[in-house]
Amino acid sequence: MKLLILFSICSIIISFISFSSLLKKGKLAQLKKTNDKGERWASQRKPIIGGIGFYILFIFSILFYLIFEFSKITKDNSFWILLLISSLGFFSGLWDDLKGSTPRVKLLIQILIGVIIISSGNGVSSFNSNWMNYPITIFWVVSLMNSINMLDNMDAITTSVSSVIIASLLAISLYFDNSITLYTYSSIGILIALIIFLKWNWNPSKMYMGDNGSQFLGAFIAFIGIKVLWNNNYSHISDFPIKEIVAILLAFIAMISDTATVTINRLRAGKSPFIGGRDHTTHHLSYLGLTERQVALTFISISIIANICAFYIIFDTHFTVLKSIIWLLVASLIFGCLYSTTIIAKPKK
Repeated sequence: MKLLILFSICSIIISFISFSSLLKKGKLAQLKKTNDKGERWASQRKPIIGGIGFYILFIFSILFYLIFEFSKITKDNSFWILLLISSLGFFSGLWDDLKGSTPRVKLLIQILIGVIIISSGNGVSSFNSNWMNYPITIFWVVSLMNSINMLDNMDAITTSVSSVIIASLLAISLYFDNSITLYTYSSIGILIALIIFLKWNWNPSKMYMGDNGSQFLGAFIAFIGIKVLWNNNYSHISDFPIKEIVAILLAFIAMISDTATVTINRLRAGKSPFIGGRDHTTHHLSYLGLTERQVALTFISISIIANICAFYIIFDTHFTVLKSIIWLLVASLIFGCLYSTTIIAKPKK
């Protein structure tokens, strides 16, 4: 516990130094989205260096674990796989920010990350057949990395929602696992980085996380989500993982609702879901009259309440089909409320 406290204090200090230094005048402070012609809620000409700060804390957490907890490292390859796929997510996002890449290239890299997770034996194993586990793993990784990227469309939204999700995954992991693992250190480190980043990402923001941040978070959360939610053997109660699916739907409902809403509406309008626009649920809440800070607080509230529900579901040892239906209705209600804003609220011409 003393080591964990020391690590947390060091992470706070490093986060402040990292983000402060990144914003100072210099080449890094000039790193902005290469495609500044795209449609975004606010100016794209702000530094997109948040992900660099996240990655610094991630590497620090790994080094700290190697130095002080080396004896706990087992033959399990998940340590190196987490480092590999998180780095791949970060550097592919950074390349997209610097040089720009097509949606097809981004998709191929996301699929590659999913394949690496599967081939290393760290994929979803909730189903009895790998014919189900493998496609679900790929779908999980790709959809989550895109959802986090798409949700990063307004100040503090992705940062705060990701913070709530990582905190929830960390709490579940600590409850079931008495030992302090690499996942504990890395999750705490990134959670601290996200919270500190809010100082500069809260409206009016001074910097964005960029694709280097969203793709890194997507890869990291996808991997931890598989370990903590999909493959949670402690709470597994049936051959079909309905309990895990319901918990995941609620834990990620803010991201799922926004991505599903944008995808549905853009396909209906004959547009590509991968082209940016001001048609997200966050934007429509603003059209209703909410300020950007109120929109952020709304999403934070939804995420906290939904994750508390997911937390309860995971620990429910008497989970039934009726309960699953009730909780699915709750998730549908949240999605319905957010989706309805795109019908009720329209942008002023």
